[in-house]
Amino acid sequence: LTGMQVLGVPGADIVRFQFSPGSLTPARPPVGSLDVATPPFTEGASGRPIELDGDQALQVVFRGMSLQNDVGQETFSGERQSRWADPSRSLRHAIVFDESEGQMGWYIGYDGPACVTLTREGDDVLVAITFGPGR
Repeated sequence: LTGMQVLGVPGADIVRFQFSPGSLTPARPPVGSLDVATPPFTEGASGRPIELDGDQALQVVFRGMSLQNDVGQETFSGERQSRWADPSRSLRHAIVFDESEGQMGWYIGYDGPACVTLTREGDDVLVAITFGPGR
């Protein structure tokens, strides 16, 4: 995982997780999961509480990844937390809750009813939060 980008398009917020080509020495193929997240929201091993903005919450976890490239540099250099307050959007908060031992987990908070889909576009994984009329 090299980056995370948020795109607002009419009727949807899209969280794009950007991936680079695989490591020269992969341990195993990486996998990911998308689930509903329920409180209490906590940081990985520390268990410290996380205040997540939004009425609804998702948990996205990528496992089996290299968190460093083949020369020892961190692969993800982006923001570990972002917040949005635009009333015309649903997305409110995205925050890393775990980044250890080949795993990176994110909580995504959003408001209102929505349909959530997961797709791939090349090496990237997209989480689309499609919201209804009135947003």
